[in-house]
Amino acid sequence: LLIHLGVIKDLGVHWRVSASYQSAYTLESTRQGGIAEYDTSLAYPLISWADSSLSLVSEVPARLELGFRLKPSNPLPTSVFVSLAYQDWSAYTLTYSDTLSGAGEFGFPLQETFTISGGVEHWVSDQVPFRAGISWIESPFADQLALSRFSAGSGWVGGPLRFDVAMQISSIQYTFIDIFTPSD
Repeated sequence: LLIHLGVIKDLGVHWRVSASYQSAYTLESTRQGGIAEYDTSLAYPLISWADSSLSLVSEVPARLELGFRLKPSNPLPTSVFVSLAYQDWSAYTLTYSDTLSGAGEFGFPLQETFTISGGVEHWVSDQVPFRAGISWIESPFADQLALSRFSAGSGWVGGPLRFDVAMQISSIQYTFIDIFTPSD
């Protein structure tokens, strides 16, 4: 069961505060393995199903988020958004079992993470919005990974119809030194 709860409170004409909670949840799957082969006599690939199966149980931790919106009093219909999200990945567990080797558990220590997001929405006209935002997502793997995202979009609103188009550019800060080691 996955529960999402949220609340929004207007603080006067210009400010809005929001908070949301996503409960912890469990993902379970059981898979039977397939082995890709090539039959030279028939000249096409085959899949042989293995006798073993793999079961995974993943416990994803809860997430809390707090957000603010500012609508300045100016002639331009513009809104500025900022949010901060928290997730304690040290509560994450992944266990697996298969019919060949038994059971195991993901043992890498994870940490709590924060996600910081901000954006601007400006209505060019009554029917055309422009939106841009940036997010920085901390990795649960200590300081070895981080994700930055920039997004922008626009659209058209007319009566009951709405059309949106957007793009996103992502950058991963990858600092694991064990894979890409400097060479002389």
